[in-house]
Amino acid sequence: MWAIALLNELGETILPATDTPGAKDADVGPFITQYVSDCYDDDQQALFREGLKDLRERTQVVYGTDFANLTDSQRRAFVDDLDQAAKIVAASAGEEAGPGDLHWFTMMKQLVIFAFFTSEVGGTEVLRYVQVPGRF
Repeated sequence: MWAIALLNELGETILPATDTPGAKDADVGPFITQYVSDCYDDDQQALFREGLKDLRERTQVVYGTDFANLTDSQRRAFVDDLDQAAKIVAASAGEEAGPGDLHWFTMMKQLVIFAFFTSEVGGTEVLRYVQVPGRF
């Protein structure tokens, strides 16, 4: 359960609520954990688990507390640092990089965005959803 709460908090930092709903409104945590469990291979699941572990350890080392207890500005700064590290890893891996060559934060960002925009909240309140397109 801690992973779901952590993913919701991380997701809200990546896709915060503004004048539209954020990742926490879409409750992305359960979707992400289920998707990783059902659709990712063993190596990808290991990378995901290591990423969650790394996130928890880094926040303890840098801030002395859990990610959920950080202020919004601390969360943004922390996520920005992770994003920069992920970009460096991606740049060094080059165009031929496979999933195992990416930083775990890249996976987390992709999962948050995917979970949000495939949710009911993301699909109906953020995207321009038309249940039946065209004129009928």
